[in-house]
Amino acid sequence: MNNLNTMKEDNLIPRYQKDGYQALDHGIYKYYDSIIVYNATGIHNISWSNHVPSLNTLLEEGEKINAESLSYEKQNIIHNLEQSEQGRIYTLEQIIPMLYPDILQNNFNSLVKESNLLPEQKEKIEMALSIMKSSHKDQFRDEWLPYYLHPLKVAYDLLKEGASYEAIVCGLLHDVVEDDKNINIKFLEQTFWEPLVKDIIKLSKTTRSGKKLSIEEYLLNISSSNTTISVKGQDRINNISSTYFIDSPKKDKYIKETEKIYLPYFEKHNSVIADKIREILKYIKLWKSANEKMLQQIKQIHDSYILKKELD
Repeated sequence: MNNLNTMKEDNLIPRYQKDGYQALDHGIYKYYDSIIVYNATGIHNISWSNHVPSLNTLLEEGEKINAESLSYEKQNIIHNLEQSEQGRIYTLEQIIPMLYPDILQNNFNSLVKESNLLPEQKEKIEMALSIMKSSHKDQFRDEWLPYYLHPLKVAYDLLKEGASYEAIVCGLLHDVVEDDKNINIKFLEQTFWEPLVKDIIKLSKTTRSGKKLSIEEYLLNISSSNTTISVKGQDRINNISSTYFIDSPKKDKYIKETEKIYLPYFEKHNSVIADKIREILKYIKLWKSANEKMLQQIKQIHDSYILKKELD
């Protein structure tokens, strides 16, 4: 029977990206004669050896492998480990990249570059990123982070899952119509194709005339397209994860809204998204108070962002 030895560290994710490694490189590694599982809760040795390497050692010296190459016994251990830790994995995969804006941006750019998207599509995604940053300039979220990190993370998650070009552009621009009153719709249509811009508009809870849509009207709008459903799903996953950092009254309200409205909606339209939201809700309910180190990191990002703007 294999032993399961675990090393839990505070702040497992390296503070800086090193030698091209992604900051959030969860996975299964072969480390000499050991099989190591790295997830959001720690580094787990599922082999006979008692030695558990540090994270930097694992990323530098370990070989990332697929579970399919392992014995059934080890696959079963990994499956049970992932099942028991799933909520934490989903949530920290959403939270941690938000604490490293440069790494999130670099990883997004790398994924776009390495993707099978057409050159002109990659160029349009770069344009969408620029428009998004301009539209959300000087805006901040409830958790004090620069707002642009939210649509960037939504687009990044869509890109990781192999989403279409249209979904990635919608992910980047899904809030610009609502948050930027000066956005030029005609320019967006000329740049990104009119049907795609219609999907972007559907993701706004407020019409161009200023009317606030009811939740029923809003959900009906996004139900008309697989693109808008998938973008809204990633949007809700990121939003519910970020409540980890906000005050309890607003957090409780957001949890209730998600349970009452969005979870049933995605159970009907996209069961994969529904499963992720369900696990994140479990985590958020279990861990009511945010990690103090993470809060301090967010404060530093906020302060440095403000300082940079003042210097500019």
